[in-house]
Amino acid sequence: MTENELRYNYFFDEWIIYAPKRQRRPDRKKDYCPFCKGSDEIGVNINEPIRLDNKFPSLSLEGFWSKEEDALHKSRSAYGKCEVLVYSAEHNKKFHELKVDEILTIFEKWIEATRQLTKYEKIKYILPFENFGQDVGASIVHPHGQIYAFSFVPHTIQNELKKIKEFIISEKTCVTCKYLDFEKKATSRIVFEDQFLIAVVPFSAQYAYDLYIYPKRCYGQLEESTKEELIAFAKLLPRLVKSLSKIFGKEVSYSLSLHQKVFNLSEFPNIYHMYFKLHTPQRNKQSLKILGAVESSLGVFINGTLPEEATKDYKKALKSLL
Repeated sequence: MTENELRYNYFFDEWIIYAPKRQRRPDRKKDYCPFCKGSDEIGVNINEPIRLDNKFPSLSLEGFWSKEEDALHKSRSAYGKCEVLVYSAEHNKKFHELKVDEILTIFEKWIEATRQLTKYEKIKYILPFENFGQDVGASIVHPHGQIYAFSFVPHTIQNELKKIKEFIISEKTCVTCKYLDFEKKATSRIVFEDQFLIAVVPFSAQYAYDLYIYPKRCYGQLEESTKEELIAFAKLLPRLVKSLSKIFGKEVSYSLSLHQKVFNLSEFPNIYHMYFKLHTPQRNKQSLKILGAVESSLGVFINGTLPEEATKDYKKALKSLL
């Protein structure tokens, strides 16, 4: 295999991306940054966030092929797109240090990318995200995020959509709206709430400090946000990211991802409640959550921290940032 490809796992109904070229990425010189002024990728200084093609992508829009040896052995080209979004010209600036206007521009770039990439009929799902820190795979310090465009609906999203569809059929309403109504009454897992947004540690969180940030209004993609909602997200997200350092007493690795509706598919309902997910593998000040046999073999998570306790930690950290 010389190029990237997708292989279908019949037993678990999911696609696996194989990207052998990524293993052959050259080692960078110690002081070289691909996103700083004068680099091969940037060239000149940047005045605002800039989208770049990933030089070592897992997915590509070049060509499309499909092969089926039998029902158990399906493969196809790793069709899609991988982009990098450089946030700032400042090499050591962190996401939580960005100004509201800078984050709003990042949102604009995410919306722009989603609009452009979903014009390709084979693109079904767009994931804008940021990985920060080596424990979640980030290898470059310079502030940046990524945008992945998939030609399939990822397994986790498939399961989510299945449950959304079931609930719509039985209850005739958005399951996320129903869920948030309950959480607002319970209050014990709400980290933050204002006129526009609500941040909740899930009732059944897999990792100790998983946090979901929803708009109160029900809509499916970031582009549908009002100006007021975008500003609210731009103010809150950096505070939540910074609160992780307060909780653990040090800078920790995290990922921040935007979950939106699927595109170019008619079989899924057009009722999706978008959200941001903040995740850290850190489980306490000393250690990371490493998947053991039960989790990696069965997908059954063992979480040592109750969501209600994680919520208290988040709220205490946010209060200290005021």
